[in-house]
Amino acid sequence: WQALLPPDTDVTCAIKSNGANSCVDLQLRTNNSTVIRGALVFGEQLFEGESLYVSPKGATSEITIPVRPNRDVPVDVMIKVFVSSSSNSPVYKIFEMDARLSKFCMFEFCDPDRIQAPDSYVQFSVNERVHRIAIWLEDRFNVATNVESDTNQLDACFMHLRTQMPLCIRMLPQPGAPATVWVRTDDMEVAAEIVQDLAGYLGL
Repeated sequence: WQALLPPDTDVTCAIKSNGANSCVDLQLRTNNSTVIRGALVFGEQLFEGESLYVSPKGATSEITIPVRPNRDVPVDVMIKVFVSSSSNSPVYKIFEMDARLSKFCMFEFCDPDRIQAPDSYVQFSVNERVHRIAIWLEDRFNVATNVESDTNQLDACFMHLRTQMPLCIRMLPQPGAPATVWVRTDDMEVAAEIVQDLAGYLGL
């Protein structure tokens, strides 16, 4: 039947920061010409009533759902996507998937050359490899650091989408000595959150 979906139909979810709208986008997309009729999203403290239903205005295989976490905590999101073969088909299939908003997902990665590093900072030393700190950054901020060697210094700058305040994290390895880490931000609450989370990740 024309109403039936192709057997290989699938739905994917990508999570991307959106600085223009100060939010994080959940981008839902089918892998063929099928149509997303709507999506139901569940996330603790993300929406009033804990859930949100979104229905596109026209026939589309992709929809974007903006979310704005009001705290820097990881959020598990459950999504139900209603997919049919066409916009007027009476038959649809529900695809269920889970996604996770990282703890610092409301920080958008920025080019270090295009951002003014804050004057205030916290500085400390850790006996740890650059690569491991890079893995922490990728997990907590949902970014790719592209660190190629533990001998390279690590520089990562972000814009806090809730406050529009910059955050810069630098790690400088020292041969035969602990590496030095700087967390630059004029928001000391953010600095404390960063240091506490990194210390917990490293088991300090």
